[in-house]
Amino acid sequence: MHYLIDGNNLIGHSRDMSLTCRDSRGEAITRVADFCRQTSGRATIFFDGGPDAHVGENGVSLGPVRALLAGKGVEADTRILSMIERAAGRVFTVVSSDREIYGRARSAGFEALRIHEFNAFLEAARRKTKAGKDRRDELAQKSRRLRQEELAEWLEIFGEDS
Repeated sequence: MHYLIDGNNLIGHSRDMSLTCRDSRGEAITRVADFCRQTSGRATIFFDGGPDAHVGENGVSLGPVRALLAGKGVEADTRILSMIERAAGRVFTVVSSDREIYGRARSAGFEALRIHEFNAFLEAARRKTKAGKDRRDELAQKSRRLRQEELAEWLEIFGEDS
């Protein structure tokens, strides 16, 4: 699946990100990249405006995700609508809470998700990633601890005086 995402909508409709926070674009890109890795999906995220430290002038790729800026004085909506109009024969899921974009995507035969629906997918991916990390950490901790019997056995093999 290839997602076309309105990045500013994603940030603006997420509880723990803010359009006024400089790092929210980077966080949004990372979350979408984690989700895409888990689902074998791809995504193109469009952000409003011009140059940004997390996106750069020419965009940025993070694994299966490409993030682009709409351009100075241009909204992401304009770029997404253009992609919808030029996407004959391609399959996209458009992710936006903008009524016009959502409606145009549906009218053109594309699947469309509102941001809150997509955020539910992102949150599930975050929980899965965290659970996997917690399990790896637990196994790493267990592998570092020696039981008293194991310690005694190693000391017997290598000697207590070594």
